[in-house]
Amino acid sequence: PNITPKVKLKFFRRDIIEQLSNYGTKIDDLKKQMKEYNENSEEIGDEQRILNGNSLVIPPDKFCDRCEKVLIGSEKFFLFPCSHGFHRNCLLAYLISHRQYMSPARIQRLEKIEMYESKVKTLISKKIAGFNPRNESELYRALADATKKKRTEEE
Repeated sequence: PNITPKVKLKFFRRDIIEQLSNYGTKIDDLKKQMKEYNENSEEIGDEQRILNGNSLVIPPDKFCDRCEKVLIGSEKFFLFPCSHGFHRNCLLAYLISHRQYMSPARIQRLEKIEMYESKVKTLISKKIAGFNPRNESELYRALADATKKKRTEEE
């Protein structure tokens, strides 16, 4: 606003000081945020540099160490740093066959995976109500929704 020469600033002194103090606090908060963002950016950069050195080249003829079929294809697979590779289902079957060496928590997770796998197979075999998933994640999402719905109905 325009201040005429007749207006004395001493009347606005408190307001000006208060506003400057508020701006100072906001600037300090922004500096803290910028410092945090810079630290996060540096951490991400460090992680990226570490990950860049941890890449593996998978030859097209790499075989699953369990079933000895070609690893790369339509099936999901895991490749370990030691260069062992397994199809997802092969690794799951191996883990299931070696349950006696696992902790109870891992066994529970495996049983949950087995339950989902069997439900997925049931859904696929029955082709329930014209259900035609476009991909695996859509299938699992539908399965999770159906499980929640069933639990709600049971309560």
